[in-house]
Amino acid sequence: MKKLWILAIASVCLLSCSSSDDYDSASEELITMVAADDAQRESVEEFFNAEFRNISRPTGFFGNQSEPECKGYIVNNYADLKALYSGSRELPDIDFDKYTLIIGVTALPTSSHSLTFKRQELVRTDVGLVNTIYFEADRDLFYPAIVGYWYYWGLYPKMDDRSFNTIVCINGHIMGSYKGNFYD
Repeated sequence: MKKLWILAIASVCLLSCSSSDDYDSASEELITMVAADDAQRESVEEFFNAEFRNISRPTGFFGNQSEPECKGYIVNNYADLKALYSGSRELPDIDFDKYTLIIGVTALPTSSHSLTFKRQELVRTDVGLVNTIYFEADRDLFYPAIVGYWYYWGLYPKMDDRSFNTIVCINGHIMGSYKGNFYD
């Protein structure tokens, strides 16, 4: 059973790094992030842009360590968001009756300065939610001996999912993955 589960996740991983943006499969549903012009998204975006501005420095999330553990959370209420945050900024006001917040940090096989963020996609599949973060590498600055970190977030319509898998794709290749959980 465990081998079957690993095979299913690996298949989803391979499909999620493909260049196709077509989600017409009955087993995949692209979950669209809340629109950028939505007032709720604007306050959340302002908060996270300030909080995650300098990605080489620890933030109020994920502890104050220089090498944070790769993890992600599905947050569906203000108390959980407050419990995750140890920083000094005022948390954004999120209507958790309508929205779900996904936040996390992932390791990169190079400095984040050598990568260009392209997009983040959340897809519901037969095996659960898959959050894929796409980057393009600058070959002149790509140093695989350096480990970098990328902090991400997404505000989505309310979801009841309790876990997700995050995949990092650089130039179409899977560079890492890990499991994120519902915060409790």
